[in-house]
Amino acid sequence: MFGEFGQAKILDFGVAHVLENPESSDIVNAGEGTYHFMAPEKCDPDIDEYHGKPLDVWSLGVTLYCLLFLELPFNGKTEHLIMEDIRTRELEIPKTREVSPELIEILLQLCEKDPEKRITLEKLSENECFLLDEEEVKEDDDEDSN
Repeated sequence: MFGEFGQAKILDFGVAHVLENPESSDIVNAGEGTYHFMAPEKCDPDIDEYHGKPLDVWSLGVTLYCLLFLELPFNGKTEHLIMEDIRTRELEIPKTREVSPELIEILLQLCEKDPEKRITLEKLSENECFLLDEEEVKEDDDEDSN
């Protein structure tokens, strides 16, 4: 969905949990959500509690993958097979589109199977792909005002 000026909108917060304090515990045990976007730890029947922030980072990675390659990274004919695919198969990068090595690295960090090794949003925001120097910001602001 897009806003009136063409900006992308993020939707579907039906199962979202609000953290009043970002430093508070983000432990969740709910099993809701779209199967294709579930993190591996959420697909593991032996794990009944997980940290919400790494789940969100994984979902962001799946969303980025869908935007880049116009397909889902993990599939199956049933919910069980989708979750098994997420848990067991490594992420494959299609050759259908040329994507920069830097963006592929970000995608791999977002879709890291181990939630302890998965990149955090804080670390992601420090990636040079997302950093603009002051001149670039000023140029963008000047263009926007014209």
